[in-house]
Amino acid sequence: MSVDIEGTHHLAGASKRRPIARLVSIARGGVRLAIGCLACLTPASAIVVLGWLQHWMRSVASTRLDALKARHTTDTAASRPSRQRARWPALIVGEAGDSKSWRFIAGLKDNFSEGAAALLSLCIATLPFALLWLFSWWAGWENSFNKGYEQSWVGPTVGLIGVFVALNVLIYVPMALAHQAVERRWRAFFQVRRVLALVDFSGWRYVALALATAIAGLPIFAAQGLPVFIENIIPGFETFTAEQIAKVAGQFRLLTAIYVFLALVILRWMAARIYAHAVVQAVPRNRTLWANSHAAAMVQGTAVPTQPRKLVRLNRFVRVVLLWIINFGLVAQIFVAQFLNYQWWNWISHPFWLLPWTR
Repeated sequence: MSVDIEGTHHLAGASKRRPIARLVSIARGGVRLAIGCLACLTPASAIVVLGWLQHWMRSVASTRLDALKARHTTDTAASRPSRQRARWPALIVGEAGDSKSWRFIAGLKDNFSEGAAALLSLCIATLPFALLWLFSWWAGWENSFNKGYEQSWVGPTVGLIGVFVALNVLIYVPMALAHQAVERRWRAFFQVRRVLALVDFSGWRYVALALATAIAGLPIFAAQGLPVFIENIIPGFETFTAEQIAKVAGQFRLLTAIYVFLALVILRWMAARIYAHAVVQAVPRNRTLWANSHAAAMVQGTAVPTQPRKLVRLNRFVRVVLLWIINFGLVAQIFVAQFLNYQWWNWISHPFWLLPWTR
């Protein structure tokens, strides 16, 4: 009986390398996590984070689609379940095929350009209601201080119109952002029929995402309101010097940035997986609507069995009402936080639906 000594050594070497490779992978993930958190501290680097989140959603959606396609495919060669994991994208490094001297710039440029495209879409979608809120504050609260009581109705009316617009836009935004990430085109954000079809086929998962977003917004609400009570939180704060106050403020900003980045990673992960579930259902039922899209190409060969959709309109109505109620909870956090600690830019920019920038 002969023993393959060389093969045995090869297997032993491979088994030793696996833990090392795993540790290296964990270390890289930790470095990327730290860079992502720090990048939320400036507006320019926050655009890079926004682009990175788009890459992250695309990776998660692609991985989930592979797994779902294996369940509902007509292609026997692709019917094996996928064990692929979503790739943790690099923040500032390009693809391995790029030259070493170009990889840093290429990766930074790629994330920044995709982040700028996402920011453009989000600005077009959210600035209308955000500017209505900003104007309503001036027309209402500020106007009352200047004795403009004859026009007291303007502020509340404009504010309520902004709230109504926001409740509908915030239903649209998470799925539209995931769709833009997969299609890799900023105009995909405004493919209303496709996005609304995805929202419809998301079912109760989308309600769960909205609830998770509203709950995740509570620490951000606290981060804006707590400074008002800082003297009760930190004993002796009223005696702090300017340098000590700046240090406390810096620590506060850093903790907020860490939380915002981690929360967005989880929320965008959820949105991408929900997108994948919705696409697998939506595309086979209306391939004409999805012609020439990346989503249709990704689920090619799937044949989801038609299921009776009883009480479709009632379920849709109930879900929309619940989404309005849940999103109102998030909107209310912004209004209450502004009354506690007014900062005009918080009407315009919230890290969950615009730029992940903590100030």
